[in-house]
Amino acid sequence: MTMIDPATAIGTILKAALSLDGGHIIFGYENWSVPQDQGLYVVITDMGPRPVAVMSDMNGAGDGTMVETQSATMLHMIQIDMMSFNDDARSRAWEVLSAFGVTAAQRVMEDNNLQISRHPAPFLNTSALEETANLKRYTTTVLVTALQSKTQNVDFFDTFEIKEVVTNE
Repeated sequence: MTMIDPATAIGTILKAALSLDGGHIIFGYENWSVPQDQGLYVVITDMGPRPVAVMSDMNGAGDGTMVETQSATMLHMIQIDMMSFNDDARSRAWEVLSAFGVTAAQRVMEDNNLQISRHPAPFLNTSALEETANLKRYTTTVLVTALQSKTQNVDFFDTFEIKEVVTNE
């Protein structure tokens, strides 16, 4: 069962690896303004999941009941934008790539049934003029495989309630 969504997991990993405070990690589609200081900002956007596998399995719980486990494996494309008004976005881009291989990142992935691809897309220079200054922006995408599951008790032929049938005879 995935505890946190893949975008949040990547935000957690990058916040620690890049030593950023919470206001410098931004999740896509949030209400945020163009940064005004010279620091590094990271925008993380889940571009949408694609189902890889869907399964349902029933097993006995040992006490005479049946338990059904439903699971789905999803492939998420996560876009990461690094931006700054100084040169940090360009000079620190490599830190994003190395962040996913450290022990702390492995722990986040294991705790949340995630696997982050070790081969992200190349960084693209998507810099542009923002208001009165040139915002340096570098964009990459990573693929994240996430397993989500839930378990619930189910009725089966031995546990259906037997209803009394009344006839007019």
